[in-house]
Amino acid sequence: MPRPTAGMKAIADEIDRLNERTERIEKMLLALVTRFQIPVDGIDTGASAADDPVLPRHATTVSGGQPVSKKRDADGTLVPPPLTSINIPKPEPFTYPPIIATEREIRLLKVLSTSSTDVPMRFKLRSFELGPEQREYQQPSSLFSFGNKTPSAPTTHPAYNALSYTWGSPEKTSFIVVNGSQFPVTPNLEAALRRLHGTVQYLWVDAICINQDDIHERNSQVSLMRSIYKTASRVCVWLGEEADDSALAMDAIAKLANAPHRAPGQAIQPYATPSNEQKLQTWSALWALFQRPWFSRVWVRQEIALGSDVGFYCGQHSCNYNDLEFAVRGMDWLYGEIGYHPSPAVRTLDILNPPYHYFKLIDKVTTLVDHGRQFAPLEDLLANTQSCNATDSRDKIYAVLGLADPEIYNIKPDYGRPPRETYMAATRRMVEGSNSLSVLNVSPNPHRVHGLPSWVPDFSGERKMRPIPQPPSKGHFSEPKRIEFVSKAQKQCLQVEGDLIDQVRAVSDWLISTSDDDDRLHKIFAQWRTFVRQADVRAAPSGNGLFGHASSWKRLVGETLDSKISDSLAEEEWLSFLSLKGGSLGFKFGFQTGSREHTRIQSAAQTLLLPEGYSPKPKPYPSLYRYMRQNAFGRRICLTHRCEVALVSDEAKVGDKLCLLHGNPVVLLLRKEGSAHTLVGDACMFLSLPHPANLLTMQQTFIIHSILTNAPRKLTKRT
Repeated sequence: MPRPTAGMKAIADEIDRLNERTERIEKMLLALVTRFQIPVDGIDTGASAADDPVLPRHATTVSGGQPVSKKRDADGTLVPPPLTSINIPKPEPFTYPPIIATEREIRLLKVLSTSSTDVPMRFKLRSFELGPEQREYQQPSSLFSFGNKTPSAPTTHPAYNALSYTWGSPEKTSFIVVNGSQFPVTPNLEAALRRLHGTVQYLWVDAICINQDDIHERNSQVSLMRSIYKTASRVCVWLGEEADDSALAMDAIAKLANAPHRAPGQAIQPYATPSNEQKLQTWSALWALFQRPWFSRVWVRQEIALGSDVGFYCGQHSCNYNDLEFAVRGMDWLYGEIGYHPSPAVRTLDILNPPYHYFKLIDKVTTLVDHGRQFAPLEDLLANTQSCNATDSRDKIYAVLGLADPEIYNIKPDYGRPPRETYMAATRRMVEGSNSLSVLNVSPNPHRVHGLPSWVPDFSGERKMRPIPQPPSKGHFSEPKRIEFVSKAQKQCLQVEGDLIDQVRAVSDWLISTSDDDDRLHKIFAQWRTFVRQADVRAAPSGNGLFGHASSWKRLVGETLDSKISDSLAEEEWLSFLSLKGGSLGFKFGFQTGSREHTRIQSAAQTLLLPEGYSPKPKPYPSLYRYMRQNAFGRRICLTHRCEVALVSDEAKVGDKLCLLHGNPVVLLLRKEGSAHTLVGDACMFLSLPHPANLLTMQQTFIIHSILTNAPRKLTKRT
């Protein structure tokens, strides 16, 4: 197919104008026919909507296929048909008008229907230019140093809203009329278009404005997603039709977000206290709302983070982004801090990740990019989308490219490339573009899923564990000395410099899953303490260990070389260990404890959601359980040859090496296999990183690749 030219575009625009003029004339003529009851030859009185699914109900046809209403009022006067039945879709298949990708053209959907009840709804698809791409952020020194925003260039497109939604059922059983032809859509999309009728004249909808069957066009349009959502007047989120008490949930969100303020000297104006039964019903409604598919969709992170104004629509109810954020903070305080876990009917099997946790991840991305005002490291964005859902596994990467600096990563969407090649190319670009190995922490892939090398994360699967955050002080380990991509025996290998600091000597049998409740965590913690206390240390080196302190084994069992410390102090050491000792992923959800907003949200959440007389069950180690659940799920503890304790992945085995690779300040587990190593995962040592002076004799070169002869094994929970 020849690429469209400016001349072809001018012809297409002229045809659009003629079609619109013809439609107006047809409306006028049909209005005259029906108003004055002018006889028309060729009326097919037998045609009905039941006979032809294209034809609206209560309509018949005249010559030329135009419908005439057969309804009459009380006086017998023929009632003019609604505008829904004036333009009947043509039977010809829909053909996309051409766009010029090099000129950053997009299509916008112009609403022609005069009512949301039109059957079918009518639209015109038109092409517009977004204008030249602008370098919005300047980063003169580092990834995290952002300059001022460059003023945007003038554009030729009208104001429009961008739709954010899920396709729902893949079956396109509904249809609309676009450019006079039938256009099949999913029922959920049709419902969204009806709900948003009247909000704006133009809409951008991916399933309609992009030719999904044209890979070349998909590639070019996905590259424009950042500009499309950032330029939109509003991002409209369609959560779906009313169901599962969603009206009650939306009402609760409004109340939580608009809890009464109290000025100095004024008494608090509380809400009317609902009954315990009503509170449980409200909690169940909120729980169901946050389980809707939209929240787990991978593309919504970029769509919301870039939107200057975001509105949520569910049935006939709506709220804005801040309303939802306030409500989630109230729920998170009750569920996470107070420990309010209602009856099994509204509980989740995944205690760590209640339904609203997907919104927390969306808010995290929005914070990372400062509502589209700065870029974020692509590795951090991909760690966030690991548990999200995508119809196409390549979208796990493509869906967040608009939030990362294109000059650093330079990754172009290419739906003609298989997922395996997409993941390998993206990982290599992250290593080379950022001059860092931090991507190795995102999602370890020791089983080489999809035939990938072990140094390439499996972006398509569920996150099996939370990445170990980088320490506050990265030291010299964050500076790469040599990173090379080489081929050995037809395998793609990563060759790096690093230091061997220890080896695994024993591994605990018990690990944590996200569904473990407090009773289970108590048993695991007791087993871990017993494992450390009973570890055979006779073969361990004497002295204070590699780190220049009393070894972590002695600290965690409550012993030093010449004295004993109390159990409570040992528990504090465990707390410090499992909290990852101040390592941070750069995000904390919620208001500052004790702030006015925090107190206001707590009060509203307690009034609307917490049953009267509720008393949380006492926990012996509440903070410890929280850290175990947040930081140690999917992990076990191990003892090293130097009597140090580390938090490692479920895949760890005796003999695995704990290494520091230059370019990544997080400890990694490597397993020797043949002439190279397999990357097993990351690890957290109980004590801080060793001083470089202790490692000079251990520096070596590591070659990391995949051993494709090993069949992947199914992960099982050890008990």
